[in-house]
Amino acid sequence: MKDQFGNYVIQKFFEKGSIQHKNMLFLVLKGKMGDLSLHTYGCRVVQKAIEELKDFPELQEELLQELNNKIMICIQDQHGNHVIQKCFESINSQKLCFIITEVIQNIDTLAFHPYGCRVIQKILEFCQPNETSKIYENLLINLINLCKCQYGNYIIQYIIEKKPGYNRDNILNVVKQNFVQLSLNKFASNVTEKSLFNSNDDYKMGVLEVLFNQLSNNYLDTGFIKLTKNAFGNYVIQKFYERSNFQVQKRICEYLFQNDDIYNDIISNNYGIAVFHIYIYIYIYIYIYIYIYIYIYIYVFKNKQIGKHVISQIEKSRVDQNQNKQNFNQGIQVKQQIENNLIFNNKITKSISQKRKNNCQ
Repeated sequence: MKDQFGNYVIQKFFEKGSIQHKNMLFLVLKGKMGDLSLHTYGCRVVQKAIEELKDFPELQEELLQELNNKIMICIQDQHGNHVIQKCFESINSQKLCFIITEVIQNIDTLAFHPYGCRVIQKILEFCQPNETSKIYENLLINLINLCKCQYGNYIIQYIIEKKPGYNRDNILNVVKQNFVQLSLNKFASNVTEKSLFNSNDDYKMGVLEVLFNQLSNNYLDTGFIKLTKNAFGNYVIQKFYERSNFQVQKRICEYLFQNDDIYNDIISNNYGIAVFHIYIYIYIYIYIYIYIYIYIYIYVFKNKQIGKHVISQIEKSRVDQNQNKQNFNQGIQVKQQIENNLIFNNKITKSISQKRKNNCQ
């Protein structure tokens, strides 16, 4: 089970073997779950066992009980955390209450841990709302620090992207209120970008109001200008502009060009110039699309006039064709009538000739 290649054989036995094979392997695993779960190759066997013993819940539970006192060790281990994640993927969450309880008690540690954050995401994915409510409460309390954390920010991004509902709305409100502060941070800026990608126009308008608020008596001291000139914040502003509707884009442009001081302050910064380039490119694309639209409209309109002329000519030719057809039919009728008259005249001529012959005799 701990062999680099042999572990695949054991996994195949769990996957393709009979009930007897699985029972035999269960007996081998029993008492070794803790050790194997922390092993590079052994953890793969444990994961496969948990997955393939789903039809034998009593065996699953017996194996899980061996991890009862080693939950935190497994979660914080580079191999063991995958075993815990597999438990939530393969077993009903009601049977994993002892793991959820352990996570809630240590949420402040695990949420900032490189492997613990993965387990928390898996719990949020597979567990019921009543089982995760405490986790959301704790995450909301530490939201700002989590957003700024190298690992914790992934939990918040996951909730914003994958878990719509009341809890996400609460998180988005906090992110909006602290949008400037978070966008200036390397890791938290990923969260603010994610919030822009997964929110409606009302949220974006609210963010815009936060960005335009003056932070001091200096009218150049706004969140928008700060982010535009920041190494991380400028990317947020660029994405904000790209993902917004026309009304938001219009307000941003009006703000940028309302005052020469604002314009000069931004373009004097290397990051600010990058933001302006994005605006210019987008405007170029917009104008290109407008010109293409106008060209297509004119072309279609012109072709429409040509089309009308062609259709009228076709209709005219159809009328002429029908007229010719009628004339042709009339000609055939006249010809038939003439032929009938000739036949009738021939009959009369023959009849007269026959009478003359009879008279002569």
